[in-house]
Amino acid sequence: DALIMRAGTGWSEEEIGKTILNLDIQSQAGYTILKNQSVVVSDFKKEARFRDLKLLQKNVTGGMSVVIHGSNSPFGVLAVNTESMRTFTNDELNFLESVANIVGSAVERAKAGRAMKEYQAQLRTLASQLSLAEQQERLRIATALHDSISQNLAMTKMKLSAIRQLSLPDDIFVEIQQVRKLLDETIHSTRSLSFDLSPPILHDLGLEAAL
Repeated sequence: DALIMRAGTGWSEEEIGKTILNLDIQSQAGYTILKNQSVVVSDFKKEARFRDLKLLQKNVTGGMSVVIHGSNSPFGVLAVNTESMRTFTNDELNFLESVANIVGSAVERAKAGRAMKEYQAQLRTLASQLSLAEQQERLRIATALHDSISQNLAMTKMKLSAIRQLSLPDDIFVEIQQVRKLLDETIHSTRSLSFDLSPPILHDLGLEAAL
């Protein structure tokens, strides 16, 4: 919608960073962007294309302006002006266009650098969220193993111990002993798995106590 003077020499301090022009073809800068072409003016007094000359000093007679191109849209305009009447050469125009291309490339690199930093920050945030989700899921599974499965296995072992006190045939007694042995191994494995997933002491007492 508008253009703002970001930098320049020959202008007053009040104009740099504050002077705003409407983006229309009435100004040289607006014309340059909207037409997407370089503009050369030898004498502003005889120039019929532009009416909005408020940005130009009274003693400026002519100038050149070129587009600072971006990958998707222009970044702005680079212009030079002269106080004395003169004719600008093609070499001078080509030089100004080359400088504008360098400026555009520098802005693109700066934008890409900022985008990369933002992307890296997003990745770090996602990695942190993923790590937290993983820890929470480990804690949930470990808690389920400890509070539910391990307890049920322990109760089963106790009931088998009670059954073993009954008068039973020797072959059944041997089977019960084998089942109790399997239960002991399963309880041990379940507890080890629970501690490997998420040590309860780490969550209950903190890192120092866990270490």
